[in-house]
Amino acid sequence: MIENQQKIKKSEKKEFILLGIAFISVFILSILFAMLMSSVTGSEFEEHQISDILVNVELNASLMRLAIVVEVLNAFCIVFLAVMLYTTFKNENKILSLIAFGWWIIEVAILSVMVIGLYGLIPLSQQYVEAGAPESSHFLALGHFLYYGIYDYGFTLHNVFFAMGGMLWYYQFYKSSKVPKILGVWGLISICLFTIYIFIKLYNPELTISFLLLAPYIPFEIAIGAWFLYKGFKSK
Repeated sequence: MIENQQKIKKSEKKEFILLGIAFISVFILSILFAMLMSSVTGSEFEEHQISDILVNVELNASLMRLAIVVEVLNAFCIVFLAVMLYTTFKNENKILSLIAFGWWIIEVAILSVMVIGLYGLIPLSQQYVEAGAPESSHFLALGHFLYYGIYDYGFTLHNVFFAMGGMLWYYQFYKSSKVPKILGVWGLISICLFTIYIFIKLYNPELTISFLLLAPYIPFEIAIGAWFLYKGFKSK
């Protein structure tokens, strides 16, 4: 009996540590990707001419490739995080855990398509610059499709599935005794505000949306990740 309890506690400790590492890894890689993309194409909160984007991609091809690698690593971390969350919380509510896991797997699938769009911009930008950056050409039409049609729209769409899965995971945080109620409440409120932001942007990308809707969620992943690490290392 005591031996079984020790095995359960040891397993739970390992799960908490891995969850903490996964949450923090996703947070760091997401921020790094956003910074790299901002350096290459400019802030996502500003509109940019596709001609300028193609020139910037050509000038910063190495940074673009690095951004792609970072986002691929992020995709692996999201899958790992989803697996660990399912493993840890499936006994709380197996159906909700399975649905949330599915949403995040769809998120990663969309993210993969988004990355393909980014990768396609690299050779296109090189050909565009070699052609003398013509003001009216098929380069601009294809570039607009790859950047705004696949990457930008894909980025919004993958966040839709992320938010849907997040609401289910954080609801279970709130209901579970494994996570402090305050963190569960923070997660639920912040992901709901995040969801409002994403659905507004999905409906009309040109609408100006307050960044305040995103602000409460930004530090949540690092906070919950740090708590899981603390809980894991503290457990005896």
